[in-house]
Amino acid sequence: MPCFTTIDNRLKNIKNRYTGIITKDDIAVVWKQLLSLKEFTLFKYNLLSDYRDSSFEISVKEGDKMLNFLLSIKDILCGKKEAALLKNPKDTALSMLLQMKAYEQAGYEVQLFSTEKAALEWIINMDEN
Repeated sequence: MPCFTTIDNRLKNIKNRYTGIITKDDIAVVWKQLLSLKEFTLFKYNLLSDYRDSSFEISVKEGDKMLNFLLSIKDILCGKKEAALLKNPKDTALSMLLQMKAYEQAGYEVQLFSTEKAALEWIINMDEN
């Protein structure tokens, strides 16, 4: 699963664009990279994750393990936002489960979108509040 990362200093976000099949191990690699970026950890940049050209191969049980990881970095995530771009209904269902738990348990706000324009508007408008 390739993941292409770009940092937008003007909008203060990090965009990850995924292609192909995504496993929980792939997500772990990307999170390790994110945690090494000062923009993410120190400067509080938000995330724009584009999953439209990919598909999750992650079970609900693996999703719970991913949530446990998010809880372990709660101090970094609290107050951050992630806009997730999705088009596959199966991926949307899994993401909705994680979305609710991530906010309730870690204060990490994730919203799902089908267009990049809507996702960016949400990130920008949320930062202005």
